[in-house]
Amino acid sequence: MSLTPSTEPHPASVVIVGAGHAGMELAGRLREQGFTGRVDLLDQDSDTPYERPPLTKEFLTGPQVPHSPLRRPAWFDEHRITLHRHGVAAIDREGRSVKLDSGRTLSYDVLVLATGAEPRELPVAGGRELQTFRTSADAAAVRDRLVPGSRLTVVGAGFLGLELAAAARGRDVAVSVLTNESRPLGRLAPDVSAAVGRIMRELDVDLLCEARLVSVTRRGGITSVAVEGRPDVTSDLAVASIGVSPRIELAARCGLAVNDGIETDQWLRTSDTAIHALGDCASIPDPEVPGGRIRIESVPHAQQQARYLADRITGRTGDPFAMQPWFWSHWGTHRLNIAGFSRADDHLVVRGDPSGTAFSVFRFRPDGRLGAVESLNRNREHLITRRLLASGRTVAPEHAADLHLDLADALRG
Repeated sequence: MSLTPSTEPHPASVVIVGAGHAGMELAGRLREQGFTGRVDLLDQDSDTPYERPPLTKEFLTGPQVPHSPLRRPAWFDEHRITLHRHGVAAIDREGRSVKLDSGRTLSYDVLVLATGAEPRELPVAGGRELQTFRTSADAAAVRDRLVPGSRLTVVGAGFLGLELAAAARGRDVAVSVLTNESRPLGRLAPDVSAAVGRIMRELDVDLLCEARLVSVTRRGGITSVAVEGRPDVTSDLAVASIGVSPRIELAARCGLAVNDGIETDQWLRTSDTAIHALGDCASIPDPEVPGGRIRIESVPHAQQQARYLADRITGRTGDPFAMQPWFWSHWGTHRLNIAGFSRADDHLVVRGDPSGTAFSVFRFRPDGRLGAVESLNRNREHLITRRLLASGRTVAPEHAADLHLDLADALRG
């Protein structure tokens, strides 16, 4: 894979496969940056492209309203963006064209794969009996069954699973969360995981860790999850939330390099320099992680990539993509913000009282650099540390731990 930016002239046509946050942000940004060529946006979903984060939050807990569209319908015509309600059957790399499942063919100068990801299936007998939660149709199916007094089982204690659990408790639904890990949000600092566990229990969520699932059965509208060494967990609805797999099949069929995602270089180009990938499906270089690659599932990160790629397509930058990931989640009145990306060898420094629910954990690399910060109910600290990480500055571990020192001083140099 080449390590230098493309020297091709500005393209006349961009075809984007996927109308999620990444694809929509790219299409809009291209027009904002003055791109006058053809923009085609391909998506099989029959709904107008919509916001995904609210599906586990406002959509489940608020009034019975449709999901929130990313853009109003007239926006596409106003910005001369053609939205095709079709999938891609094949990519002709040599001819630089895509064949739609309708039979139509679209040529491209630049092809962008923003194909996203899909829920993983629980790998036990009967795992297909569990409801998935990814699309607006999934969210509507779950919301319709969150009836006060009913019972919900969530398999998985990641961000989505815990958000779903909290939303269900807000509708007076009894909730059990099962995870085979020793703690919820197992990738986060132990103090943060412990605090999130306390929040779940305060919400009266039955959180079962180290739960080894054996099988799933469904009879008469009741789903029963068999757990090794424990009584079966029964409920009116059971949802799988055990992560997602990147949609790489289209890229693999046309011979692009794939692994856990569609592999790109530092400029988001795939092994074919006319084809790019971004968002949940893209595996990008990162020398700081094992294997040298990382795939980040984050709406802000996908939008960052899309804005960068639009700037590169329009000739506004030739620099490699600079990753500045951040994430958020909330449960009731509690909000967790994460800036940066954690590593197993990070040195952890706590700022605040970890026995409560308002503190931050600063993660320092072995060489002393600040790599990530996890902030629970400390929104100002999160905003400061995001800016700190983006600037390349750092803070001494002893200063991070000292509540009497203002972190904003580090930004001022």
